[in-house]
Amino acid sequence: SEMLNLSQSSLSHAIMTLEEALGTRLLVRKSRGVSPTDSGNIIYDFSKRLHLDVMSVETRLLAPTEENSGHLRIATHETLAVHVWPIFLKSLKEDYPQIHLSLYSGRVDTIIDGVINGDYHMSVSVEPTAHPKIEKIKLYEGCFGLFAGPKRNCNLISKLKKNEITLEELRDVPVMTDSHAHIKQGLPIPMYLAERQIGNPLSYEVNSFEAAIRLASQGLGVAAIPIKNAEEALKQKLIRKIDVPGVSNKDFGNYNVCASFRSDNSHLKIINIILERLKIFFE
Repeated sequence: SEMLNLSQSSLSHAIMTLEEALGTRLLVRKSRGVSPTDSGNIIYDFSKRLHLDVMSVETRLLAPTEENSGHLRIATHETLAVHVWPIFLKSLKEDYPQIHLSLYSGRVDTIIDGVINGDYHMSVSVEPTAHPKIEKIKLYEGCFGLFAGPKRNCNLISKLKKNEITLEELRDVPVMTDSHAHIKQGLPIPMYLAERQIGNPLSYEVNSFEAAIRLASQGLGVAAIPIKNAEEALKQKLIRKIDVPGVSNKDFGNYNVCASFRSDNSHLKIINIILERLKIFFE
């Protein structure tokens, strides 16, 4: 009632009216509060999707002659929000000013849950695990690389003064990566590294590739990050690529970036416009 600026009695009356109209209870009232019934959860999920549609209709009403106008809520993870979306959104605004996007960042699992539940129209993230309600389209395929700081910053770990170190030597060096990052089929990248005995158990645990880059740049270890994410830091000479025979190749840490959306939204023209633009962008 506080959020809606309504009295509690007005809100209770509105809920009771809705329950009478639907012929079912939506809330279970208890001494300590209320909780939704199964019907209440169904209505709640439907209402969230309805709210997204209302936002889209409002945008269309502001530009009634623009067939391709609309409002989309898109979820992504932080790495893409930093490296991809600023450039993409600027380009989209120039060509489709009537399309309005709301961007939200989070972890892959929570992002997909949000798409399934109707919180977001679509997501752009590392390939999620399969779900019967979700349709996904691959936009980009990449792989990881191993990077160290400039040689002058590697006094703490003498092995990193070389551009090539052995796998055995690497096991004595902290390896930093996004501890929540995933590669194909939802496999966490820290588990992927552990299975290959890359790095030691004293590795720093960070929650972003950007943090891994900064730690590596100070000679504190090796950053295991997507090669795409390293491009800017390489240009600035904050880090350098290191080779590990048998590890540093195009098959190391493969991942797919995918657009995901509910199958029952696949007909929406605005989603298809964004998909086509994303395909061109990643190409």
